[in-house]
This record gives sequence, structure tokens and C-alpha cells, in this order.
Amino acid sequence: MLRLLQVWLRKIASDTHSAIVNAICLALFGGAGFSLWHFQHPIGRSLKRDIPLWLSLASSFTLLLIATLIVWFRERRSVKPASSSRQELMRIGQFKWMVLHRNGYVQNVGGLPYCDEHETSFVPSGNGYSCPVDTCKSAISRYDLDKAQVVAKSIIDKMVRDMKRR
Repeated sequence: MLRLLQVWLRKIASDTHSAIVNAICLALFGGAGFSLWHFQHPIGRSLKRDIPLWLSLASSFTLLLIATLIVWFRERRSVKPASSSRQELMRIGQFKWMVLHRNGYVQNVGGLPYCDEHETSFVPSGNGYSCPVDTCKSAISRYDLDKAQVVAKSIIDKMVRDMKRR
């Protein structure tokens, strides 16, 4: 829960910082641009008087507010929700496999299986891979590893599809 809170606070701080920087830049350029336009425009010259301070500030603030809202709406529309990913060990046959799920789909099945009894990843040994615990006899040959991984991925995909249909 704390991790989720930290992620949300970072996202809010990032969005706020972006909006503040955009607002400051727009206020500077918008205020300067409005003042130049006012003095160069024929209507401004025909008034033959200075711009009141409140009018300059109000126009700059209005431009700032409009630009900030435009930037904020564009960012909200373009930001995609964070993908939810999780890893878990799934038992397929006599081994367990590390499975990475993203947005409800199986993204990856780990390269080496895990020992069903000890839940430790296999290590290379001789002609294949085996559990690193000395007393364990769980092992798989290099030749069988590729087949087992393909079978595990297809079984896990089927399990996920079946769960989505319910």
C-alpha cells in the first residue's frame, strides 16, 4: 500500500511540476506578447494611453489559465494507465515456472524451471539442469528443457484464457 502511495505521489508531483513550468513560460511569453500586440495594434495606438496594470495582469492570467487547461487536458488524454505486472510461480507438471503477467496476459515464462519442493531455480549441472539443494534429485536435461518450456507456456496461456472467459 505504501508503494502504491509513493507511485501516486510521484505521478502527482510530476504532473504538477510540468503544469507549473508550462504556466510560468506561458505567463512570461503571453504577457509580453499581449503588451507588444496592444502597442503595435491600430486599436491600441488609437487609444493613446497606457495599459492599466490590472488589465495587463488579468489578460496574462487569463492566457495562462487557458494554456494550462489545454496542456493539462492534452496530457490527461495522452497518458496511458500504468500496466499492472506481477510475477508468480506456477506448477506445471513436475516443475514450477516463473510467469510474468502484464495486464492479464502472460508476458513471459522464465527460462529455467524451479524445483517443485524447494522453489529454487535450477542451476546448470553436467548434461542439464538440477536443483541446487544437494539432497534433491529434481533435474531436467538440456534437450527436454526447450520442450518443457513450450508446453508450460501453452498450458499457462490456456489457463489465463479460461479464467478470462468466466
